Amino acid sequence: MTDTGQATAMAARRRPAGRTGARRWLSAWGPALPLIGLVAFCLVGPQIVLVLKTFATPDGLGLGSWTRVLGQAVNQRAIVTSLAVGFVCAFISTAVGTPVAWLITRMLPGRRGLWLGLFNVAAHFGGIGLAFGYVATLGTLGMLTLFVQGLGIPFVPPARESVAALVLVYEYTNVPLFVLLIIPALGILREDWQEAAQASSATRLQFWRRVGIPVLLPFISAGFVLAFTWAIGIYSIAYGLVGQSAVTPVALITLQIGSAMEDVVNGPTRAGVLSVVLLVVAFASLVAYRALMRRGMRWFAHGRVAGTDAGLSLNAATSRSAFASGSARDGRARVGRGVLFGLILAYLCIPILAVVLYSFATRWSAHVLPDGYTLDWWTTAFADERIGSAFVTSLVLGALTAAIDIVVVVPAVYWARVRNPRIRPVLDLSAAIPFALPFLVIAFALLQFTGIVAPGLQGTFPLLVLGSAAVCFPFVYWAVDGAMAAVSIERIAEAAETCGASPLQIMRRVVLPNIRPGLATGGLLCFATALGEFAIVQILASSVRTVPIWSAEAIRDTTRRAGGLNELAVATTVMFALLLGVSALVVRGRGGTGTTAPVLAGVPSVDGQAGA
Repeated sequence: MTDTGQATAMAARRRPAGRTGARRWLSAWGPALPLIGLVAFCLVGPQIVLVLKTFATPDGLGLGSWTRVLGQAVNQRAIVTSLAVGFVCAFISTAVGTPVAWLITRMLPGRRGLWLGLFNVAAHFGGIGLAFGYVATLGTLGMLTLFVQGLGIPFVPPARESVAALVLVYEYTNVPLFVLLIIPALGILREDWQEAAQASSATRLQFWRRVGIPVLLPFISAGFVLAFTWAIGIYSIAYGLVGQSAVTPVALITLQIGSAMEDVVNGPTRAGVLSVVLLVVAFASLVAYRALMRRGMRWFAHGRVAGTDAGLSLNAATSRSAFASGSARDGRARVGRGVLFGLILAYLCIPILAVVLYSFATRWSAHVLPDGYTLDWWTTAFADERIGSAFVTSLVLGALTAAIDIVVVVPAVYWARVRNPRIRPVLDLSAAIPFALPFLVIAFALLQFTGIVAPGLQGTFPLLVLGSAAVCFPFVYWAVDGAMAAVSIERIAEAAETCGASPLQIMRRVVLPNIRPGLATGGLLCFATALGEFAIVQILASSVRTVPIWSAEAIRDTTRRAGGLNELAVATTVMFALLLGVSALVVRGRGGTGTTAPVLAGVPSVDGQAGA
């Protein structure tokens, strides 16, 4: 019996007789109502209000706002530029991420865990800190710039306000996210398929052309769609590099939304229309993603892949298959893999190294390394009450967000599995919203919504916590749902109930101990996402000073006192160390698999983005 059928049968046996319709409905849906209420208040309701307000006119409903906003040249340019950047980033993510993900699945578990851990850190190391990493690496006096120029090469790096710089920095997080997302789908290609192809005298090229690529193409295409959606919705990196002035050299939809909010007269209308444009693009991408997933899952629906190991089930034996071992013996292939992973390692690590060195530099203006080193910037940074307060606020925000999500998600997922399977489609769809929509749009819609239904919440820390919990709960949902599936929570709960345990005892003594790894993974990812979030904080409660908000002020204010950027380097280094620690705990909790993205091949739901 399937899990859904088993849960339905259990629910039928436990349904008390004689209950009224309202009590019966409350019994069936009650544990999921807090999560559904959070989603309705912070995600669904605000998006509906956002769309309706863009059509509102003094005479009723109309297209006046749309005609006026879309008729402006700067907005047209922003839409075209954002779509172009999205396609370029999606193409690069797919072209680089697909072979990298495949090669990682062929590694031995220890090495695979290290690479996935590194990608996990890079995927979360975004925002203002990553923008500063570009300045420290490829700025006019950046580490890599000075190194190349020191070789006598007349190297001029892309200006930080250019599209090329944006793509370079976007891909720092997009490629790792794509790799983490696509890796589980690669488990569809079973070892015996490759052995059968070899036994039939098929070459590797023939296997990939006739079997491998047709099977994986829907999943790779789905990853392309998501990479495109991530790229057009990134705000904090663009803000850190370009700014949000109306006269910025690069016009992006997200930057135009940010700048429009400074105009109290016409800004909300312009920001609303552009937000709905992003909303439409994200919705279309989500529809395309689900259609591609359904196409790919036909292999499962028709039973052609019975018993396949979806996910990171490839082990050392798989990596030593005939095709893999033949590749390993090929010297040129080994060199190619070494060069590829060496370049990726340099791409991921050099910005971090540059930021760390910057935090110790007395002066850095002529050589690849600083002219001198000092601990003064660290002492000054930790003595600065603003920085200390920002760290405390960020840590509290991350902890509260993780705690709230765990409290509302665990009962909902448990009830969906053991009592009411109809809850699951609602949860799946809810988890897709924050993963597909840019956080900037979610925050702006929530701001508009609370202005109508709860104006007293605007600009407050509680609203910020609610918004963070709404966008971060998918991490807890996927982790907890996977943990419950792994331990067959339905059977365990039924056995405990047979022994006379109450629902509270089952939850406290049976469910929570068995899903502890999932709770830890989801909670840590939720904490890390809230810790580095910029758009949600800036839009909902700009008076709350978190580390990303302080960092944005530091990188944009060129009139700061001497050493301001060095203090920013200190704060960025500490944030990176926190993310590294979280990633290490996540990888350890998942037994070295390291992947934290939803399983593309098996999860119907879709930053994020993390930290974008």
